[in-house]
Amino acid sequence: MSDESVSQLDTRLYQDLAQRGGLGPAWQIAARRAGVELDEITWPRDFFRLTYASVETPRGRIELHIVADQRLFGVEVNVENQGWAWGSTDDLEQAALVAVAWRDGSTIRELIAAFPFMKTDRISQAREDGNLREVLWDIHLEDPGYETMWPVMRAAHDDPRLSRLHPSVTHETLARFTVDHRDRHNGQVAIWYYPDHYEVETSWQETLQSAATPAEAVRIASAQIPDSYL
Repeated sequence: MSDESVSQLDTRLYQDLAQRGGLGPAWQIAARRAGVELDEITWPRDFFRLTYASVETPRGRIELHIVADQRLFGVEVNVENQGWAWGSTDDLEQAALVAVAWRDGSTIRELIAAFPFMKTDRISQAREDGNLREVLWDIHLEDPGYETMWPVMRAAHDDPRLSRLHPSVTHETLARFTVDHRDRHNGQVAIWYYPDHYEVETSWQETLQSAATPAEAVRIASAQIPDSYL
């Protein structure tokens, strides 16, 4: 970025960021005004010092960025590369208080109660609650967006082996069931829907097998899952 680009951004919406050396230093100053300390803030040293800063904590990373077309700060709580809570505010002190609250132990529910501009979703809340698998099953058995795969999902949910995995649906016609929801390479089942049949592939037998019905597809997949993965 040229100095001219930096100057245009500074003088238009974020003069205070330019005056204080970037978003990170401005965030630190705002924290002190709010009566808290955020010494953990880091920020880039190039042009992006004006647009991004973050706080690393043992509970995850709090990221702050500016919104380009209006004076607004986006805040995101990121845990293991997953967004758990997010929102935006025009008050940099509030963004600082969000970071401190999360760093010091607030739950998602407590964070949202204290800062109404923050929000989450059902899956992120389940990650914190420790019941992600159960919530994923509920979503995939209820959401009309997955209707094409409902017969497979219902058969898999009734199976004592597949029901212990984490379900997902891709492109409305591919159901996956993973051992580790964060990394499908740790073991997965894949079942494809076609108008006249199903196809099954698992990490433990990497050859496609055809099935006439959802129940048959699930039986094939279930038989291939080693006990050690359950």
